[in-house]
Amino acid sequence: MDFRKILNPKCLSYALFLYFLKLRYGFDSWHWRNNYYCRKYKKLIVEELNSLPIEKIAVDLGGGLGEIVERLKTKENILIDLDEKCL
Repeated sequence: MDFRKILNPKCLSYALFLYFLKLRYGFDSWHWRNNYYCRKYKKLIVEELNSLPIEKIAVDLGGGLGEIVERLKTKENILIDLDEKCL
């Protein structure tokens, strides 16, 4: 178990928030356990995409709860996921 992840206050508080949303909406547990603040790769993806000259629209296929696409600096974002409980 990676204790650095557990000790990260943003990771823990956002995980708790998503856990209660999971109870309400029933999406997969992976989402609350591996949220934006617990996974460095998600932040790196957002930083990389925001460095590109994309201004108008972003499409996220299989984007789950939309944690990446909501942080992009685009005018419009489209999120597509097969699991209706995520959207």
